[in-house]
Formats: sequence, structure tokens, C-alpha cells
Amino acid sequence: MTNQDFDTSIRIRRQGGGWVAEGPGFYVWDENLKEVARAARELQKGNYAVSPTRRMLIIQPQERCIAGGSSEALDF
Repeated sequence: MTNQDFDTSIRIRRQGGGWVAEGPGFYVWDENLKEVARAARELQKGNYAVSPTRRMLIIQPQERCIAGGSSEALDF
């Protein structure tokens, strides 16, 4: 695997009996290093329809807005 194939900002490391990669908005784990690299590469590109690994968590960014809410909801 070369830097051209995989952005070095995403690190793959051993965890338990497999490998894990974390990046902005995702976490993937699998026993197979190639599967972790494949999924992390696709998720990094924004392809959230990627075939999942054994464990995969995608965190979608959510807009923070309060539309039509009461100002009382903001009182502490």
C-alpha cells in the first residue's frame, strides 16, 4: 500500500484480534487488514455506501440549528 493509495492522515492500528482505522466521521474494524484499508479509503472519499467491515460506525454530520423552537428551551 502506498501513500497514493491511502491518505496517511488515517492510521490503521492493531486492536484486539484485528485492525482498526478511525477518521473524520467513521470507525472501522476487521480481522483483515486489507478490508480495513479498503473501507477507510472509501469512507475518506465520502463513499458511505461502501461494503461494511465486521464492525463499522459512520457518524453523519448534523446541522446545529434550532428552527421554530422556543427561546425558553435555551434557558438553563
